[in-house]
Amino acid sequence: MGALLLLFPQDLFVGLQKYVIFLFVVILAAFLYVGTLVVIGGLKKGDVNAFKKLADRSGPLSGVLKKLAAFLERFAT
Repeated sequence: MGALLLLFPQDLFVGLQKYVIFLFVVILAAFLYVGTLVVIGGLKKGDVNAFKKLADRSGPLSGVLKKLAAFLERFAT
């Protein structure tokens, strides 16, 4: 995540804008992490099943998380 922060100019990290950029970097890092797991084959079917259980219990986000779990299930080994 720190490497992603280095890609942004340092003058952007002033005031409220620094929190928005930090949130963006956290979300981007999560997608990169999952993408890396998919590429190297580190995503197992058990991981996807655990993610589905989490999606079932996540309330209003369950629809989005279930779609993400279905997408990741295609790449699980």
